[in-house]
Amino acid sequence: MSTNSCFAHQINYVLASNYTRFMHEMIFRLSEIVLKTAVFS
Repeated sequence: MSTNSCFAHQINYVLASNYTRFMHEMIFRLSEIVLKTAVFS
């Protein structure tokens, strides 16, 4: 039981870190696109 909960906690941690990294990547790309369109328009 304890090993299963620890394993699930580790999976949740990995998913959360991947999710935050993905969000940061998307925000960075969106801001880059917005800056480019603002400069060229």
